[in-house]
Amino acid sequence: MVGLDPTTFGDLGRVEIVRFVVGVPLARVGRVKPDHDGCMERGGDGYLERHPKWHPERPPERPVDMKLLAWGRAAARRLGTTAPPVLWLFTDTARLPDPRPAAARLPRGISGVVLRHDSHPNRVAIGRDLARICRIRGLALVVAGDVRLAAALGAGVHLRGGRWPGPLRLGGIVTSSAHSLADLRRARRNGATIAFLSPAFATASHPGEPALGACRWAGLAGRAGLPVAALGGIGGDSVRLLPRARCHGVGAIGALV
Repeated sequence: MVGLDPTTFGDLGRVEIVRFVVGVPLARVGRVKPDHDGCMERGGDGYLERHPKWHPERPPERPVDMKLLAWGRAAARRLGTTAPPVLWLFTDTARLPDPRPAAARLPRGISGVVLRHDSHPNRVAIGRDLARICRIRGLALVVAGDVRLAAALGAGVHLRGGRWPGPLRLGGIVTSSAHSLADLRRARRNGATIAFLSPAFATASHPGEPALGACRWAGLAGRAGLPVAALGGIGGDSVRLLPRARCHGVGAIGALV
């Protein structure tokens, strides 16, 4: 585990990481470029701590699912510029403790981030970082289950099962999770722009949970009355099992990391 001190984000050439205990090796938090101001003295205890500079514009250390990216670009061209983003990164405290590097590598203009991290003590700080990354890169950002945090970040809201998490309502993009036709229709009534129907396929996030499969997923999506995206077990190969006319986007973790 690596502790990182709080700083603020600057421009694209200099993005520094706020306080957050990252559950991944430091080498994976973007590429590190040592420089003269890379070390700072902390407090009065006389020790130096290195502060890596995170460069989101640089290539990733390991490739994402290129087939899925190709599908996303083709889907974006087909659906047009008025459609919601087609590639969505879902944050996950277990599988993706620090979502910021992955968010900074998402394709511009066709991608979004769903901030979950519900129980994480630094959720607000991570949310602020993601909001800056999304503004810089032209990505959508929605916050799951917390309208006040969404408002503070200038983000949209992600509903769960189509339900608003309280009386406060926001404008902007609204997404929703859904596991049934009832969830999909509730999401539509409550103003969702797009709903993520899951689990489309077997997923590492919920091992052993029955998946909808391509046929059942397509049947539910066709009756939803709003654009539907696939979530759960999504990759460049599995997404091609779903009918193009009914799959308006995808949500993923591992395939976009």
